[in-house]
Amino acid sequence: MSYYRLLKSNARIRRLWFAQVVSELGDWLSFVALMQLITKYSGKAQASGLLVIIEMLPMIVLAPVTGVVADRFDRKKILIATDLIRFFIPFGFLFVDSPERLWVVYVLTGLQFCVTAFFEPARAALLPRLANEHEIVVANALMSVTWSTMLAVGGALGGLLVALVGSSAAFVLDASTFMLSALLLWGLAVPALQDSSRRVDSEEVTFLEALFFLRRQLRVAAVTLVKAGLCITGGSIWLLSVVYGQKVFPIGKEGAISVGLFYGANGLGSVLGASIAAICLRRALNPLKLMLAAFTLRSVFFALWAVSPTFVLAISSLVCAAATGSVLWVSSTTMLQEMVQDKMRGRIFALEFALLTLAVAVSIGATGRALDDWGVDVRQATIAAAGLAALVAAAWAMVMLFWNRLGCLENSSPLQKIVSIFLEKSK
Repeated sequence: MSYYRLLKSNARIRRLWFAQVVSELGDWLSFVALMQLITKYSGKAQASGLLVIIEMLPMIVLAPVTGVVADRFDRKKILIATDLIRFFIPFGFLFVDSPERLWVVYVLTGLQFCVTAFFEPARAALLPRLANEHEIVVANALMSVTWSTMLAVGGALGGLLVALVGSSAAFVLDASTFMLSALLLWGLAVPALQDSSRRVDSEEVTFLEALFFLRRQLRVAAVTLVKAGLCITGGSIWLLSVVYGQKVFPIGKEGAISVGLFYGANGLGSVLGASIAAICLRRALNPLKLMLAAFTLRSVFFALWAVSPTFVLAISSLVCAAATGSVLWVSSTTMLQEMVQDKMRGRIFALEFALLTLAVAVSIGATGRALDDWGVDVRQATIAAAGLAALVAAAWAMVMLFWNRLGCLENSSPLQKIVSIFLEKSK
């Protein structure tokens, strides 16, 4: 099933997709404009880094709340409510016209991403209700492709819009995209749950219950950690792309063109990877083996990137590394949606988003510190990322080795699990 056929045949997915397109387009327009404001009134790299940190923190801190909300209340209403709240926030950026008011950018950005933290788990948990069983893989791939495309298109349009008209236009347009998204979601028809056993009393929904669930369901816990394993090296890509573009293969003034091409390569790789994952999963390829191959190849492509003597080879290596990340993203999302019941999905996806965001923050922080303070050059940092990716691949290989054993150990006590695994290794 192609993306076009899915969008043509499933009106519910079509509405959700259109809402994603306009909303994420506005997000990237606004991000570029905010970076321009920070550069204009601060001029410090740390000020830009602070903005990224503020965007990440809500996903981590609010996960226990956002997951419970996604499972306790109507997810469609959560999506609409968060869009309507976010409609008002970008207008506040219009009042930032001096260095003394730069604090407004950080406060409003924090507020906006606190609201976004409720949106993402609800959307991920709602998707399986909108797609048929044979559509879910393609639907997940489509959402991943759309994010990557909006990264490239929104970033380029944001830079052009700010350069020609100014940052204010980007903020107004960003606000309008949230309103349009809310209107699209308003008409979304969500099928009712047919299986009454999957419904739960809202008063019984707690985040602690999700943690107990993962302790019992070890295979679900392993899949929940896949994106964190991906992002522990994924965060470094953003910093490494800038350094490679500016210092190793500079094209244009201060390497601006080559930096843009490296980011474009990341987006292209993500699109290709999502399509590859959809094809493989639709052909019933074992997702465990697919993810092991992706983890392993990710390490190889990072290593190739580190030793690339030419710009073309470096770009090609990045495309391939980004493709493996997209394969992991789509595969793990699809597995979680199939393995976790509807009543628990919101909390599991909230926890997953928190863990992957934390991994990105650690990756960016460690890479930046290594490049700035530890005397590590960019090629050495890339080799380190390749080694870390290899360790993650080895960890996933161990998960696969004991996959059946993990299923048998579900509902066992922690001591029983340790003893059983020890005996298995002894054999």
